[in-house]
Amino acid sequence: MLETLASDHGGHRSSSSSSGQTILAAFIPTFSSALLSLGLFLILRNRFLKHYAPRTFLGTVPEKDRTPATSPTGQNWFNDFWSLHNPFVLQHSALDAYLYLRFLKFIVFICGIGCLITFPVLLPANLFGGGKAEQLDALSFSNVDDNSVLWAHTAVAWVLFLAVTLIIARERLVLIGTRQAYLLGAPNNEKLSAKTVLFLNVPRDALLPGNLKSYFGEHAKRSWPVKDAGDLEQLVEQRKSAAMDLESAEFDLIVRGVKSKSSGGNSSAAENGNGGAVPKAQRPSTRQPLLVGKKHDAIEFSRSTVADLAEKITSHRASP
Repeated sequence: MLETLASDHGGHRSSSSSSGQTILAAFIPTFSSALLSLGLFLILRNRFLKHYAPRTFLGTVPEKDRTPATSPTGQNWFNDFWSLHNPFVLQHSALDAYLYLRFLKFIVFICGIGCLITFPVLLPANLFGGGKAEQLDALSFSNVDDNSVLWAHTAVAWVLFLAVTLIIARERLVLIGTRQAYLLGAPNNEKLSAKTVLFLNVPRDALLPGNLKSYFGEHAKRSWPVKDAGDLEQLVEQRKSAAMDLESAEFDLIVRGVKSKSSGGNSSAAENGNGGAVPKAQRPSTRQPLLVGKKHDAIEFSRSTVADLAEKITSHRASP
């Protein structure tokens, strides 16, 4: 009984590999959707140049700042894109944007180098590694039964690791040189950001104006020490909230005044001595504290609150 169950366990499963069908089942819909998206882009790109290539023809962009285009209809856009030089991209965009594009190019280059190093060695090693796998499984690491073949994987891993390390080191040197050349170039060397350095954990004596050159050198011109703001930020937020309440109350007063004027309420307003179109009893009001506090005129209360907070903020900013 036990032998029968053991022999029948998993008997409904096929012993052959299904990796090929699985790859095709995932590749065909993905490749079809990619072709559809690419086709739509190629159709829409040349018809809506205002959205996809505005810097190639718009009159608001100076001629010297326009992106080069060999065709006014955008037919040769890929060739134009491919022929753009790095200095042009760097001069017509920010440094961060240029470095991001270079990062994407670097990632593609790393993938290409990895394929050139690993595929010619590891695919034959896995295919003839002594296993009995079928279809795409024959190209995987699981098809290796001969332990001596594993040395190929070890050697390729070390070569790939060293290659990637050297490429990253070279890219870092290029990054340092590019950033230095960009910041020291004529259009950027006069900017304040190119001459400003952020220092952390500076000694207290270095914050004094008289000690600027002794701590940071003769070329240091000015320092901006960051002060402890204390509750200044909270006061600014309170003033902002009070200003918004004042604006809301004044808008509400205007709406009530328009309604009162349209209904002939000017005489009652004059009798109440308000001088406006809204009787004093109908002006916007608020309670402080909310719900249970004393009732105040919302506009007058907000104005006094804004004035008091502005005075406190000014005194905090003036303090050393």
